[in-house]
Amino acid sequence: MVGQLNRGTVEALDYARSIADEIVAVLVDVGSTDRDQLQRKWQQLESDIPLVILDSPYRSVITPLVDFIHDYEERHPGVLSTVVIPAFVTRNWWEGLLHNQTAFFLKRALLAKKSRVITTVRYYL
Repeated sequence: MVGQLNRGTVEALDYARSIADEIVAVLVDVGSTDRDQLQRKWQQLESDIPLVILDSPYRSVITPLVDFIHDYEERHPGVLSTVVIPAFVTRNWWEGLLHNQTAFFLKRALLAKKSRVITTVRYYL
């Protein structure tokens, strides 16, 4: 899962490379993404990993991601998929309440399916 191109994302992708042969990065566009600029930066940073951009006209991040993962697993039966979620670790606990809400809700939505592994790669601010 890609939210932004930052050091946390790069660390999550490095972890994914260490555990998998096939990696797909997924970003949900809620209408505020400059896709051309993002694709240029992505090619400079992570050209060996395909970036899939999902549209979300209703500003929902969770539903498009869960649907994408479900479809991916149906296309690859018998393959154990691992969802790698980058998460910020803040200096103060109250700052943590503002970050990582999407990661929390995504994990909850994916826990309903027992066929996948969900892991968090923490990025310390």
